[in-house]
Amino acid sequence: VLKLQNNPTLSLKGQGVFVGIIDNANEWQSYDDAIVSIVIENGITGIDEGVFSFLDALESLTIPSSVTVIKDYAFAECSNLTDIVIPDSVISIGEYAFEGCAKLENTVDGVVYIKTTTHPVFLMADITDW
Repeated sequence: VLKLQNNPTLSLKGQGVFVGIIDNANEWQSYDDAIVSIVIENGITGIDEGVFSFLDALESLTIPSSVTVIKDYAFAECSNLTDIVIPDSVISIGEYAFEGCAKLENTVDGVVYIKTTTHPVFLMADITDW
């Protein structure tokens, strides 16, 4: 279930891996340039490949402890993303998951597996405590 709130926050709730694709397009596609915050509620267990990439206005992201997997390119090129907390429950982050998130500054704790070391997860992100 997707809900775009007044303060352009996209709220997501449901069960399982969030794929976000409905009829070959994201439901919120017409709001791509307006979404400033994403709140993912408990029950979502994974974030699919590329599902939130290129959200230029996105600044903050809330990921619940039910999420264990963030797939390839999930938040790639979200150039204004500055605030994200990845919970200890996330044990796998795919290739280039946060590529191009140049304003991202906070650390990532609890991640025990990165899909590959040849393709950086945080290319161009300002992560200093990894």
